[in-house]
Amino acid sequence: LKNIEKFSNNSVTVVDRWGGVVFRANGYNNENVIWSGQTTNGGSAPTGTYFYTIAVTFAGESKQKTGFIELLR
Repeated sequence: LKNIEKFSNNSVTVVDRWGGVVFRANGYNNENVIWSGQTTNGGSAPTGTYFYTIAVTFAGESKQKTGFIELLR
């Protein structure tokens, strides 16, 4: 996530097509807090479309971005 490290007060959630959470983190930073295609139990998430929500708070204002990513294995 380009430049997410500039917004340390952030949260990232990734869900599968049924809405099941496969990844959730606060303080996503592109270094040691990342989604590497794993599920919450540590297994590899299968090929498919996943949906994300990114929320950041900056200067007292909250912003949210949603979208999708295609995971290919």
